[in-house]
Amino acid sequence: DSDHWYKYFAKMIPDNHYRVTHYADPVPHLPPESFGFHHTATEVWYNEFETKYKVCNGSGEDPSCADSVLFPFSIADHVTYMGFNLTE
Repeated sequence: DSDHWYKYFAKMIPDNHYRVTHYADPVPHLPPESFGFHHTATEVWYNEFETKYKVCNGSGEDPSCADSVLFPFSIADHVTYMGFNLTE
């Protein structure tokens, strides 16, 4: 189950890992928490225009970061990270 995988991953990977998310990118919400999935603890969330970022609370599901976007369905945010557009 996903909880077993998370515990294994957390044990095997050093504490200094994190995930980077961009505003309304839909992929960081997959798989959803409703399926029993839990994201890695530290999220670094970039705002819509990538002018600012926030190191989130360390829960993996900080409601003031990627989880704060009501409808996270931006393909543009998915293909653009840190100023690089992956489709160009």
